[in-house]
Amino acid sequence: MIFFTTRYVSLASILAALSVPVVGWLCYAKTGRAIPIALTILAALIVLRHRVNIGRLLKGTENRFQKKS
Repeated sequence: MIFFTTRYVSLASILAALSVPVVGWLCYAKTGRAIPIALTILAALIVLRHRVNIGRLLKGTENRFQKKS
C-alpha cells in the first residue's frame, strides 16, 4: 500500500522491514525470544542499509518509481 500511494520503493522497503519484528514479537514472544530478537536485528540492519535513502526522503530528493512507456 505504501508503494502504491507514495511510489517510493525505499520507503515501502523500510516500513516493511520495520513491520516484520513487530509481527515477530506479537506472534513468537510467548514461545521464546530468539526469533523476535533475530528479526529485530535484521530489521535494524535493513534500516541501516537504507540510511542514504532515508536522508533523501527527508530532503525530498528521493526518486519515485515511474513506469516507462
